[in-house]
Amino acid sequence: MIEGRTAPRVRLTGGYLEKILDSKPGTWARTVLVWQNGFFGPRIRRTVRPGGWMQSTNAPLPLRPEIFNEVDKYVHLPKEIRQHWLNALLTQKP
Repeated sequence: MIEGRTAPRVRLTGGYLEKILDSKPGTWARTVLVWQNGFFGPRIRRTVRPGGWMQSTNAPLPLRPEIFNEVDKYVHLPKEIRQHWLNALLTQKP
């Protein structure tokens, strides 16, 4: 899509997505295909709203380097990463 212009609507004869679009409304595949879709659907959408929530977390090792020895027992860490955290533990102030 070119900025500010709507993409042309093209239909392929016998196309898989076209068959889904031609199925009756309420069909699971059609509902999923057209929901918040800027290209497929009964009308042209200029905006799409993302979901209303987000979740994130920080990795525990950079936050608490003192847990390295315990993490190293259960998690495979590449040699360079292991060496980095071992050096960090040695230089850490008590």
